[in-house]
Amino acid sequence: MNRRILVNGTVFNGYRFIGHKDILIEEGRILAIEDHITQDCPRVDMGGKYLSPGFIDIHIHGALGWDFTNAGIAELKKICLFL
Repeated sequence: MNRRILVNGTVFNGYRFIGHKDILIEEGRILAIEDHITQDCPRVDMGGKYLSPGFIDIHIHGALGWDFTNAGIAELKKICLFL
């Protein structure tokens, strides 16, 4: 198992800051966010840095070879169905 505990970080859960919590991760996935995790695995001191989920920008300008700025109604419908 490749488990780690991130400690001493200010956690943002996507909506609000929830304070200093321990975050248990394994293979890049969050398994737990708690006040004090006591599992026997490496601990990584985050030095008070902010910890937040990875935000993904889904900003696009079109799809299927069409651009929203010059697509007609038929192309816009195809893009919407594709997305």
